[in-house]
Amino acid sequence: MSSVGAMTLAEFLLARIAEDEELLNRHDRVCGGDGEVWTEEARARVLAECESKRRIVEQYEFHRDQVTAYRNPRWHDAMNDQDKQNWRQAEARHAVAEDFVRLLALPYAEHPDMPKDPSQPEG
Repeated sequence: MSSVGAMTLAEFLLARIAEDEELLNRHDRVCGGDGEVWTEEARARVLAECESKRRIVEQYEFHRDQVTAYRNPRWHDAMNDQDKQNWRQAEARHAVAEDFVRLLALPYAEHPDMPKDPSQPEG
């Protein structure tokens, strides 16, 4: 969890991914909503999907951390033109990664632990 106690969107998604994997691995036979037993191929696909989601979240965290470093005033004051170009590129990559993470969170919109999006108005 983040240092201030509130769960970040990345932490929230990683927790949901871990829950999905744990649920799938807990049972030898997993039934779908209609009672159908999933095949090993379907189980493998769901586990691969979880790994894929985890990698997207990890890329988001990498780009977020990179942008945070570029925003540090001590670093910012020492930037040359190449550094400034790299910063703009990092900001763009971060924005795209953030869009993907928000899309991954859509299925969990009603989850009680879903972090509030500070960019969205109340109500």
